[in-house]
Amino acid sequence: MQKLYSIAILLPDSIEELILQFKREIAQRFHSVAALKPNALITIQSPFFYDEKNLSELNDQLSSAFATASPFQVELQDFGAFPAHTIFAAISNFLPFQRLRDAIFRRLKGCPGFPAAALGSNRITPHVTIAQHDLERREFDEAWSEFCQREFSAQFTAAAAHLMELRGKWRSVHEFPFRGERRENHSLELFCA
Repeated sequence: MQKLYSIAILLPDSIEELILQFKREIAQRFHSVAALKPNALITIQSPFFYDEKNLSELNDQLSSAFATASPFQVELQDFGAFPAHTIFAAISNFLPFQRLRDAIFRRLKGCPGFPAAALGSNRITPHVTIAQHDLERREFDEAWSEFCQREFSAQFTAAAAHLMELRGKWRSVHEFPFRGERRENHSLELFCA
């Protein structure tokens, strides 16, 4: 059976609560409730449909992709926007997220049953959404004129990625700890037939 999944970094409860306060403010003042529905998280693979009977293969691929990642500091700094529809808490240190995205892009590209079209680009703009899609243009402009001047700062250590499944709300169905494992050098394999 096909289910909807994504891959994300979860926020600590204290920071998720801060983000929820921003989402509530946007909902109340600018009539945008779409961002209240999903959890506050940092997506590293956009939603995709996948057959749950192949989930163990996907988990193996993701475990391998994330095994070499080490825990890292996430720095949320102020706000950003995708013009006309999304306002988010910006992430100032995007390089660790790009490395994660590159690792899963390489792994999922060759994963049997993974929909190639769902991979999208290997580029990523890590962020935490506070308003999205249901903002009217006028309300977006008004909200963004305020949030682009606001200061916000929070930090936490990302120690794992999560395979998320949509069950009414996004729920973590598998955690992939960042273990910082070193890969053996397989350069000699290039010369073996």
